[in-house]
Amino acid sequence: MTVRSHGGGTLAGFVVTADPDGLANAIAQGAKPWALAPLGRVVHRRGAPSSPMTA
Repeated sequence: MTVRSHGGGTLAGFVVTADPDGLANAIAQGAKPWALAPLGRVVHRRGAPSSPMTA
């Protein structure tokens, strides 16, 4: 199963690399996305291009 099999081309998320409790508190207090940068990193995975013959 691929990302594309569900209609998307890219799957993205946020990986916490430091202080998970601090991240939870920041989100609960309405922190702006740029304020979360010191606590982790954004990751993405692109699906393989699909062909009309195989889709």
